[in-house]
Amino acid sequence: MFKKFLDWRKKESVDDIRENFGFTEIFEVKKYYPHSYHKTDRNGRPIYIEMLSQIDVKKLFKVTTEESMTKYYIREYERLMCRRFPACSYEVKKPVEQSLTILDLKGIGITMFIGKIRGFVKLASDIGQDYYPEMLGTMLLLNTSWIFNAIWAIVKGFIDEKTAKKVHFCGSKYQEELFSYADPANVPSIISGNCKCEHIEGGCLYSDIGPWNPKGGIKVGDHDTYKGQ
Repeated sequence: MFKKFLDWRKKESVDDIRENFGFTEIFEVKKYYPHSYHKTDRNGRPIYIEMLSQIDVKKLFKVTTEESMTKYYIREYERLMCRRFPACSYEVKKPVEQSLTILDLKGIGITMFIGKIRGFVKLASDIGQDYYPEMLGTMLLLNTSWIFNAIWAIVKGFIDEKTAKKVHFCGSKYQEELFSYADPANVPSIISGNCKCEHIEGGCLYSDIGPWNPKGGIKVGDHDTYKGQ
């Protein structure tokens, strides 16, 4: 497995992607794929958020390509491992090696996981579980409904058992469980928290704010955002 991991890193030029890949279409991508790292949870872990039901794959792939998205995912996992985790560890004075992932499924339907949507979600999950499997600490699924049982039967098919056990299902009254993991001050208002990141254009889902990037904010071609940190 370790040899496979090293061979993959060499094949994909992972080190070069981490340091030099500039995802110049990032602002356009976020319009059709709302997501961001945003502050930390009560254990000092970076919080990652996706508004899953708001993904528009058709429009997304008019502004980017699958190749660029693959490189973007690799770059973000590398930054999580090499920059976000160390900064969070320094902040709380203890090792931080996992994240809290929050997926909002409000209004999601079964059609979201058919065809291109399913392929898009699988693209991200495959990279994570194949090459960065231990980085997920907890995953909270907000606004789950009865229909999600059918969706989960599809999704679970390409998620390994160990990862599946880290998933927690929350209904529309998710606030108590969510805030047991994260202080409301560190949670965006779009998912019932108190943070709006008003100093950042686009708000919380454009912020990438946390110990690794205290002022927050991203920029086009942000391959040099973290240089020197």
